[in-house]
Amino acid sequence: GVGGDDFIRKPYNSAVLLARIARILKTTSNDTLTVRGLTLDLPGMRAVFGGVAGELTKNEVRILRCLMQKDICTREELIEDLWTNGMYIDGNTLYVNIGRLREKLGQIGATDFIRTVRGVGYRL
Repeated sequence: GVGGDDFIRKPYNSAVLLARIARILKTTSNDTLTVRGLTLDLPGMRAVFGGVAGELTKNEVRILRCLMQKDICTREELIEDLWTNGMYIDGNTLYVNIGRLREKLGQIGATDFIRTVRGVGYRL
């Protein structure tokens, strides 16, 4: 159910508030995602497949996270996700990032994981 995780009385100390928020985020956010044997280690910024790990950039982590959480990620969603995180990217930049991510996944043995959905976007 939806409810409170914590309670702080007023007046509150901002350091205490921030520490509690950080703790709650740590316990509620999923640190790893796994799809078909491919694991995304979010804090470690790496992909692991068959015991082999590959380092990923922030953008590659964001793209892979979207793909692992949804059936299909549209190009618009991916561009928006990367753009809202403080950098402007266009379709070509996304294409380059997808290409690099495919290459890195291939190096750890996770070949053909990212599929292009023509005119829509990408899926795992």
